[in-house]
Amino acid sequence: MKKRMIIIGLILILAIVLFGCAKKAAAQSADESGDQTAPTIVTTWAGFTEDKSIWKESLNQDRKLINDKSLPIYRFDSASDLEKFRSEYDGIYDFESSFQETPSFDVAAEKYNDDFFSVHSILLVYMSSGRDNVRYEVKDIQPDQYDDSKLLVSVVQTNHPEKPGDGYAGWFFIMEINQTDYQEYSSYDALSPYLL
Repeated sequence: MKKRMIIIGLILILAIVLFGCAKKAAAQSADESGDQTAPTIVTTWAGFTEDKSIWKESLNQDRKLINDKSLPIYRFDSASDLEKFRSEYDGIYDFESSFQETPSFDVAAEKYNDDFFSVHSILLVYMSSGRDNVRYEVKDIQPDQYDDSKLLVSVVQTNHPEKPGDGYAGWFFIMEINQTDYQEYSSYDALSPYLL
């Protein structure tokens, strides 16, 4: 009788543990493949500048003093906000030119009108490099592991050319996001492990 009770107890414990694991896995799967739409990411040419004024209104301006791997990040919720940014930094950044395979900002931004912003927002990150033959891309857009209210954009280097480039370079990474998917974030940061 005691053996039967022990076996029944063990079976119940095992069932509870398995049920808990299955429930956790289902919740995690729902989070990973849920309703959130993967952002469309567009890389445009921005040119290189030593002007640091882009930091003054960035969403992570405080991070520049703390972390030298931070990149300035902006969020735009309307066509007029994006046009204001372009006007303010015209002459500092190159919005009109393309560079090799990278399109110009103006060409990429043609579709960012009021209809687009009725359901989308844009995150924009600026990245510069001392080598124009190095390439970067946005690897992740996810909550910061230490602060769920912060959205973190990670930029990585995608090539490792043996020869130095011909000059300096800079890019805008534009992330097209659904407004409803990213309403819960109150702060933003962008990081690159490779600043050349």
